[in-house]
Amino acid sequence: MIVMDRIQRYMSTLVSPDEEGTGAEHIRAYFARVDMNQIQDWIKFTAEFDRYFQNDYPDSGLTHRFIYNIRPENDPLYRYIEEGINDGSIHAVASAEELYHFVAQSFFALFQRLILRRNHLESEYCADIDFERLFRNLMLKAIGV
Repeated sequence: MIVMDRIQRYMSTLVSPDEEGTGAEHIRAYFARVDMNQIQDWIKFTAEFDRYFQNDYPDSGLTHRFIYNIRPENDPLYRYIEEGINDGSIHAVASAEELYHFVAQSFFALFQRLILRRNHLESEYCADIDFERLFRNLMLKAIGV
Protein backbone atom coordinates (compact mmCIF):
# COMPACT_ATOMS: atom_id res chain seq x y z
CA MET A 1 0.00 0.00 0.00
CA ILE A 2 2.91 2.33 0.75
CA VAL A 3 4.48 1.76 -2.67
CA MET A 4 1.20 2.10 -4.57
CA ASP A 5 0.49 5.29 -2.62
CA ARG A 6 3.89 6.68 -3.62
CA ILE A 7 3.26 5.82 -7.26
CA GLN A 8 -0.19 7.42 -7.16
CA ARG A 9 1.14 10.56 -5.46
CA TYR A 10 3.87 10.86 -8.09
CA MET A 11 1.41 10.34 -10.94
CA SER A 12 -0.86 12.99 -9.39
CA THR A 13 1.91 15.57 -9.75
CA LEU A 14 2.16 15.12 -13.53
CA VAL A 15 -0.73 17.45 -14.37
CA SER A 16 -1.98 20.21 -12.12
CA PRO A 17 -5.72 20.17 -11.42
CA ASP A 18 -5.70 23.86 -12.37
CA GLU A 19 -4.15 23.18 -15.77
CA GLU A 20 -6.50 24.21 -18.55
CA GLY A 21 -7.39 21.98 -21.46
CA THR A 22 -9.44 19.03 -22.55
CA GLY A 23 -9.24 15.55 -21.14
CA ALA A 24 -7.16 14.51 -24.16
CA GLU A 25 -4.72 17.38 -23.55
CA HIS A 26 -4.38 16.39 -19.90
CA ILE A 27 -3.64 12.80 -20.91
CA ARG A 28 -0.96 13.90 -23.39
CA ALA A 29 0.66 16.07 -20.71
CA TYR A 30 0.41 13.24 -18.16
CA PHE A 31 2.18 10.76 -20.46
CA ALA A 32 4.78 13.30 -21.58
CA ARG A 33 5.80 14.03 -17.99
CA VAL A 34 6.20 10.49 -16.67
CA ASP A 35 9.83 9.90 -15.72
CA MET A 36 10.49 6.20 -15.27
CA ASN A 37 13.67 6.99 -13.34
CA GLN A 38 11.47 8.47 -10.60
CA ILE A 39 9.42 5.31 -10.12
CA GLN A 40 11.50 2.38 -11.36
CA ASP A 41 12.37 1.10 -7.86
CA TRP A 42 8.70 1.19 -6.90
CA ILE A 43 7.76 -0.63 -10.11
CA LYS A 44 10.42 -3.24 -9.34
CA PHE A 45 8.86 -3.74 -5.91
CA THR A 46 5.41 -4.24 -7.47
CA ALA A 47 6.88 -7.06 -9.58
CA GLU A 48 8.09 -8.80 -6.42
CA PHE A 49 4.74 -8.19 -4.75
CA ASP A 50 2.86 -9.62 -7.74
CA ARG A 51 5.10 -12.69 -7.82
CA TYR A 52 4.81 -13.31 -4.08
CA PHE A 53 1.05 -12.76 -3.85
CA GLN A 54 -0.03 -14.76 -6.91
CA ASN A 55 -2.59 -16.67 -4.90
CA ASP A 56 -4.28 -15.47 -1.72
CA TYR A 57 -3.43 -12.34 0.20
CA PRO A 58 -2.24 -13.09 3.74
CA ASP A 59 -4.87 -11.00 5.56
CA SER A 60 -8.41 -10.15 4.47
CA GLY A 61 -8.38 -6.78 6.29
CA LEU A 62 -5.24 -5.73 4.43
CA THR A 63 -6.71 -7.07 1.20
CA HIS A 64 -9.73 -4.80 1.49
CA ARG A 65 -7.56 -1.76 2.37
CA PHE A 66 -5.23 -2.48 -0.56
CA ILE A 67 -8.08 -2.87 -3.05
CA TYR A 68 -9.75 0.29 -1.74
CA ASN A 69 -6.50 2.27 -2.08
CA ILE A 70 -5.92 1.27 -5.71
CA ARG A 71 -9.39 2.16 -7.00
CA PRO A 72 -9.32 4.03 -10.32
CA GLU A 73 -10.69 7.26 -8.86
CA ASN A 74 -7.34 7.72 -7.06
CA ASP A 75 -5.43 7.96 -10.33
CA PRO A 76 -5.72 11.18 -12.30
CA LEU A 77 -5.37 9.22 -15.55
CA TYR A 78 -8.77 7.68 -14.93
CA ARG A 79 -10.29 11.11 -14.34
CA TYR A 80 -8.65 12.51 -17.50
CA ILE A 81 -9.95 9.63 -19.61
CA GLU A 82 -13.43 10.14 -18.20
CA GLU A 83 -13.14 13.91 -18.74
CA GLY A 84 -12.00 13.39 -22.34
CA ILE A 85 -14.89 11.08 -23.12
CA ASN A 86 -17.34 13.56 -21.56
CA ASP A 87 -15.90 16.64 -23.31
CA GLY A 88 -15.65 14.83 -26.67
CA SER A 89 -11.86 15.15 -26.99
CA ILE A 90 -11.56 11.35 -26.77
CA HIS A 91 -13.49 9.15 -29.16
CA ALA A 92 -13.27 6.02 -27.07
CA VAL A 93 -13.95 2.49 -28.22
CA ALA A 94 -14.44 1.42 -24.59
CA SER A 95 -15.55 2.87 -21.27
CA ALA A 96 -13.26 5.07 -19.18
CA GLU A 97 -12.90 2.24 -16.68
CA GLU A 98 -11.96 -0.32 -19.36
CA LEU A 99 -9.45 2.03 -20.98
CA TYR A 100 -7.92 2.98 -17.64
CA HIS A 101 -7.46 -0.64 -16.55
CA PHE A 102 -6.05 -1.61 -19.94
CA VAL A 103 -3.45 1.18 -19.77
CA ALA A 104 -2.61 0.61 -16.08
CA GLN A 105 -2.22 -3.16 -16.40
CA SER A 106 -0.22 -2.83 -19.62
CA PHE A 107 2.01 -0.22 -17.99
CA PHE A 108 2.84 -2.40 -14.99
CA ALA A 109 3.30 -5.56 -17.05
CA LEU A 110 5.65 -3.97 -19.57
CA PHE A 111 7.71 -1.82 -17.23
CA GLN A 112 8.06 -4.50 -14.55
CA ARG A 113 9.60 -6.73 -17.20
CA LEU A 114 11.77 -4.00 -18.72
CA ILE A 115 13.11 -2.90 -15.34
CA LEU A 116 13.90 -6.46 -14.26
CA ARG A 117 15.52 -7.39 -17.60
CA ARG A 118 17.18 -4.05 -18.42
CA ASN A 119 20.68 -5.57 -18.37
CA HIS A 120 19.70 -8.27 -20.87
CA LEU A 121 17.68 -6.34 -23.42
CA GLU A 122 20.66 -5.22 -25.48
CA SER A 123 21.67 -8.80 -26.23
CA GLU A 124 18.02 -9.71 -26.85
CA TYR A 125 17.73 -7.44 -29.91
CA CYS A 126 15.96 -4.66 -28.00
CA ALA A 127 18.78 -2.14 -27.53
CA ASP A 128 17.42 0.31 -30.11
CA ILE A 129 13.81 0.30 -28.98
CA ASP A 130 12.58 3.27 -26.96
CA PHE A 131 9.91 1.39 -25.03
CA GLU A 132 8.74 4.44 -23.08
CA ARG A 133 8.07 6.45 -26.24
CA LEU A 134 6.47 3.50 -28.01
CA PHE A 135 4.27 2.67 -25.02
CA ARG A 136 3.16 6.30 -24.74
CA ASN A 137 2.31 6.53 -28.45
CA LEU A 138 0.45 3.22 -28.52
CA MET A 139 -1.54 3.97 -25.39
CA LEU A 140 -2.52 7.43 -26.61
CA LYS A 141 -3.74 5.85 -29.82
CA ALA A 142 -5.58 3.10 -27.91
CA ILE A 143 -7.30 5.67 -25.71
CA GLY A 144 -8.32 7.63 -28.78
CA VAL A 145 -6.23 10.74 -28.13
